Amino acid sequence: MTTLDPEQLGKWRRRELSPSRLSRVLWGFWYNHVPRLSGWTISLPHLAFGVTRGLCLIAVTLAPVWVKFYDKSTTLSWSEALAYSSIISVLLLYAHVYDKIVRDYKPKTIGQHLKTRLSLELCGITRNLHVLVKLKTKDHQPKIDNVREKMLVGIRDAARFHLGDYEGTCLDASLLLFDDRECSRMKIVDRTMSSRGTGKTELSCDLMAFYVAKEAKHRVIQDFLYERHPFSKKGLSGEIPTYRSLLLIPLLDTSSEGPDTCIGVVALESTRPYHFWPGNGEDLVVQVQPYCSLLMFFLNLGEPHRLGCDSK
Repeated sequence: MTTLDPEQLGKWRRRELSPSRLSRVLWGFWYNHVPRLSGWTISLPHLAFGVTRGLCLIAVTLAPVWVKFYDKSTTLSWSEALAYSSIISVLLLYAHVYDKIVRDYKPKTIGQHLKTRLSLELCGITRNLHVLVKLKTKDHQPKIDNVREKMLVGIRDAARFHLGDYEGTCLDASLLLFDDRECSRMKIVDRTMSSRGTGKTELSCDLMAFYVAKEAKHRVIQDFLYERHPFSKKGLSGEIPTYRSLLLIPLLDTSSEGPDTCIGVVALESTRPYHFWPGNGEDLVVQVQPYCSLLMFFLNLGEPHRLGCDSK
């Protein structure tokens, strides 16, 4: 059991420990836009390639100057000038085509396929919805579980599309539900990455997701490993997690006549720090809300445990 510092926890819940907006903008620009100058990820090989290509273009462009500098008695003829111009044109054309294919055409193509797949998945889930509402829940629990898993994948893919993560190398999604009537423990029910385990339970008071559920408001953690917060910086498996950014979205049930309750939390986890920048993830939450609403419908078929919310 992790012992949380009440003072630090209070500051975290009041967002006093969150990075400033200026810090989020600067670090978000570094992690999300600087890599586009050299490739999809901010790696030294990609950065070296981008810098080398730029230096080569500059060197070739200034070739006539180098000739005059090293051999002051030699002047360029028209044929030599034409040859240099042709080389420069070919290199500039290559740079343009490379940028067009890698940074424009490829993302648009992948993005369009992803958007089409999301639309088809939503249509299929809606058809299942019409069927399931007419069936006995206990007799079709495996089917409900299967659709619930697909809904979580839909949330993950909708987030990928919104964030431009077309290759799907950064984002994963997890579903945490309360494991007992008192909501004293939370359980990882589903994950979109099959290699990550499910079924593990933890004390609710030790998890960020529990406080997000209580406050009934989503929360962004820009850098889980280095941001100041009172929680353990290890994953539930006890190891250092692969994710760096977190977006925690409470699943709020406002359909009943009683007070609003939370039945669980969806966690979007990114291996890239400051991925949900520069704001608080509001736009992304709006994009995935239809999928969260459908997910909550299927969870309600199973009569999940509910936690009362402190505030809206």
